[in-house]
Amino acid sequence: MRALIAEKSNDIRTFVKNLLQPSYNVLEAADGQEALKFVFETGPIDLALVAWNMPGMTGFDFVRAVRSRRNANGIRIMIITSKTAKLSVEEALNAGANEYLMKPFTADMLIRKIKILGLPA
Repeated sequence: MRALIAEKSNDIRTFVKNLLQPSYNVLEAADGQEALKFVFETGPIDLALVAWNMPGMTGFDFVRAVRSRRNANGIRIMIITSKTAKLSVEEALNAGANEYLMKPFTADMLIRKIKILGLPA
């Protein structure tokens, strides 16, 4: 299985990568454009963990771009953000995100959300 972590913070990417590596081949992107390139040019991705705020392209725009392509609709996308407004959650889910995780988060919180998506954690 393949997972993509799209997050500008190297520390968060490393934390999440260390959690996922036993079950996933992990790809890392520091910005939205790089993440989108992985999705469209490297083959199937099972899980994308995407920060809302990234340089070049927001996580919201990333979700919309991925969901606009028929061949990428099988990717399970989780938005990870510090935005707490209910409207932000609704925007992400309406755009095509499958799940939403608030920062700061623990390893257990992330694992629970991945399991909700029906994926190994």
